[in-house]
Amino acid sequence: MKGIPRRSSVILAPAVILFVVLAAFAMIPSTTVVVDGQGGTPPTFNITLLKVLNISFSNDKPKEGQNVTIIVLIANNDTVDATNVSLTIRYDTTNITTVPHLTISAGKVLKVEVPWKAVKFTHTIYAIPSYERNVLTTASNRADIVVAAKPIGNAYVVFAALVIVLLAFLAAVAAPSVWEHVRKR
Repeated sequence: MKGIPRRSSVILAPAVILFVVLAAFAMIPSTTVVVDGQGGTPPTFNITLLKVLNISFSNDKPKEGQNVTIIVLIANNDTVDATNVSLTIRYDTTNITTVPHLTISAGKVLKVEVPWKAVKFTHTIYAIPSYERNVLTTASNRADIVVAAKPIGNAYVVFAALVIVLLAFLAAVAAPSVWEHVRKR
């Protein structure tokens, strides 16, 4: 059967192509980074050694619309500085801000303060450190805050005024019938 390829050549052709492609990538020259006069790559920090120690607030019981400072403490438990770290602060699923280009010294704690205009209801505030595309998400990077609704003035005065208006209206509606009842006697 002339013209029909053998089974071994059908399998061999993709293997040869793969070998050629891999050999081509192996021939691409590599670059060496020089650090302090020595060859090698610069030390990089381990993002898993960053830990959000605490999230606190300048006001633990804010009212809607008040300015609150969110205070985040981040520890770098690595032996090298953590550079170019970003910290995203959000409430629930809404981003408040991202603070870029943070440097956290080795073995130290960095305090980051972010302003936020409080939004009513109960919220979970998240502090999410990241480096390039590596995001650190752990249970220790969240805190809850309850924001009360903005007061609408003195509620007792408003309620009392509504009761007086209602009583006056009822008296005006009932007055003619009372007067007629008195006249008939």
